[in-house]
Amino acid sequence: MDDTFRRGPLLLLAGRANRPLAAEIGQILGEDPDASSIWNFADGEIFVRIDNNARGRDVFIVQPTVTPADSILELLL
Repeated sequence: MDDTFRRGPLLLLAGRANRPLAAEIGQILGEDPDASSIWNFADGEIFVRIDNNARGRDVFIVQPTVTPADSILELLL
């Protein structure tokens, strides 16, 4: 991979909509998707927590935004 534009270590995050796509992208980039915790509360609200420190890292989020709208909300959170 060309490191011309990289400023820090790469952090690849995957939403729940397409984790296999994130795994394929990670394989191409030579990076595994990092851990994140995502779940729904009983009332339907979405909780997202990045389990690793993202400070100073180049962060890429893989989350398709096709239906349902929960995928978009998960990306924004």
